Amino acid sequence: MNMVYSSEFALKTVENYKNFQSEIANATELFSSALESQPGNCEAQLGYALATVANLVNDPEVKVITDSLLLGSTEQKFALVNIYQAENYASEVMQSAIQVDSTLITDRIQGIIESNALPTVQQSLKIFKNLIDNDFYYVYEADGNTLSLGKGEFQLTAGALQATEAALTLLASYNLDASLNGSYNWIVHLAEIEPDSTQAEEYQLYKDAVNQAYHLLSDSASFLTVKDAWKTKYSSIPDMLDSAVGNVKNGLQTLLDSASSKYATSAVIAISDGEMGDISTENVKKVINVLDSVQQVIRTSITVEFNEIEIKICPKKFFSITDGIQDFFPYYKSIDYSEWSHFLSDTAYYEWSSDDISESINLAEKYAKQIVKEKVPFIDNLYIGKSSGHYITTDGRYISFEISWENCSVTINDTTGPLAEMINDTYSLNSESGTFCRMTGKNQFFAYIPYNLMPDLFYFTDAEGKKTISLANFHKELQYNKINPEDLTDYIVFPDPTFNGVFPNMDQKTMAYLFVILMYGAGK
Repeated sequence: MNMVYSSEFALKTVENYKNFQSEIANATELFSSALESQPGNCEAQLGYALATVANLVNDPEVKVITDSLLLGSTEQKFALVNIYQAENYASEVMQSAIQVDSTLITDRIQGIIESNALPTVQQSLKIFKNLIDNDFYYVYEADGNTLSLGKGEFQLTAGALQATEAALTLLASYNLDASLNGSYNWIVHLAEIEPDSTQAEEYQLYKDAVNQAYHLLSDSASFLTVKDAWKTKYSSIPDMLDSAVGNVKNGLQTLLDSASSKYATSAVIAISDGEMGDISTENVKKVINVLDSVQQVIRTSITVEFNEIEIKICPKKFFSITDGIQDFFPYYKSIDYSEWSHFLSDTAYYEWSSDDISESINLAEKYAKQIVKEKVPFIDNLYIGKSSGHYITTDGRYISFEISWENCSVTINDTTGPLAEMINDTYSLNSESGTFCRMTGKNQFFAYIPYNLMPDLFYFTDAEGKKTISLANFHKELQYNKINPEDLTDYIVFPDPTFNGVFPNMDQKTMAYLFVILMYGAGK
């Protein structure tokens, strides 16, 4: 898609969305007035129920969010989700200047759900139940065709609304605040800052980000717990889903039973084995049978096979977990960031190669980047690779430059960039900071660390808190097949392998095995 067409498409999308907002607002006002004058009128009820759900796009908070997404600058879009980027990490204090709204995006969305979306869906659901109870049929003209909506369609709609009610309740119930100091910049810092950065500001930002991740995963965190005021509603989600599936199933059965009624030829969903049918009677019966099975799963349990292991799951029991899934993580203790942050500088982890190194951290390239940044600390988005590198200027220009590696030194040759005079130089890959290159005859051997190396982020313990094995050693032992699957429970212990009955037949041995498979993949 070319840029001109892409731009026109984006503008057209915005225009169409704005038109929809206006039209649905008018429709809501129209049906609201009709319902006030004739509260018992089923047609007015139907129109109002549909219009009010669609009119959620005109909620003031929804409009702020959609306008920021559709029309906002890049900074506004990031600020919308509480990420306040700046030119560099040292100028973090300036980031508040581009905040659109300091309220967390999770709080804003949950506020929309609680104050408007959920009450609206529940009100519309009540109306559709009334239409079903009154066996109301609505016949209308569309594009020259006579169409009808009746009990079957209303039951399907009621099922969809109940499923929506369950989803909204789920979203509103959880404590979703994972922010640090009112923003999600910490996630960006984890992704972009080197773990062992020598720059004090970056080191502190990465340390704070790591500590935040540790906190969110701890059993003391409120993150992913259910709010006290929502626990009763949260526990009723399985019943909502059961009822939703029941309504869809009943709707299909109603449509199937009425396939020969006077409304059959004008039904929005035509069930027929002939050419004019949208779906055959046989397929409808199959769907109903599937929905029967879904209801049984919601009410009881299901057994699935994963990696040749049969696992019994009780979905309903999941909604009895209200104090956070972290309570069911295996016993472990996190290790302070200062103890492992410089693992990339530990020569015990180094391996050496004269070839192009893939699936690894090339320490020579990393060191070259570090010394250039020390020389030009304000350089942004610096990248140094095997034969070329690049950076981005303050005015947004992308500058590429040539790189050569000879005699354990790296030479940068920038011929076009504004920082050429500052970064063009030959830098040794060995200094007091470390040795990152070795010469053997005329061949260079660069230091690298495989990506599959794990720093000691934490260590596993038993139920009494006694250390069983560190993450790094556990990872290493697995890589070299030194841990027998039968012995996993010597290292990994769960407080409750059944997860409060979600996996009723689960034991320590099987859960530990599944945990390792999920972390590292089958066959490790």
